[in-house]
Amino acid sequence: MNGDQPTLIVDGYNVIYERASEANRPVGDLENERKWLVDTLADYSGYRGIETVVVFDAYNRKDFEKREFSVSGISVIFTPFGETADSFIEGLVYAIMGAHRDARKYRRNLRVEVVSSDNAVQQIVLGGGATRMSSRELLIDIKNVKKRAKAAHAIKPAAPHHNRLSENMAGDVRNILDAMRKSDIKENK
Repeated sequence: MNGDQPTLIVDGYNVIYERASEANRPVGDLENERKWLVDTLADYSGYRGIETVVVFDAYNRKDFEKREFSVSGISVIFTPFGETADSFIEGLVYAIMGAHRDARKYRRNLRVEVVSSDNAVQQIVLGGGATRMSSRELLIDIKNVKKRAKAAHAIKPAAPHHNRLSENMAGDVRNILDAMRKSDIKENK
């Protein structure tokens, strides 16, 4: 983690299930849902200038060992068998912020925000010095960031460009030709 940038830690399945709930639909293919979330968080993180960690748990998968990799600048973590995303996130917050209140005093410049809809996790990370955001709040903020980014990058019609010869010639040549145009000198034939 880079101490200069704020860090966003996201409980991935919380956000995926909240998104499906808001759309009043069942969760689709989890692989596609995870890809959507990571891609969306990459855009969101880039716009906000934050480091992002998204955590998915493999709590009930006996064939799963902890996996950690990076996709589009987002740290993606699958917890190992027997560890929930909630407990991993709590540990990560305390690893970043410090496990003791006195240690956190010296890390006040660090900003860590946790996205989880689990009330118990929210309380624990608040106690650890992080801030919290619900999955619903994150989805709303993502929509707002997309709107702001779209407005900021809206293509404005270019001013009409006139390709005039006078704009592309040296000043002294332009002045001589302009004087000739304005003069009453008649050509000698």
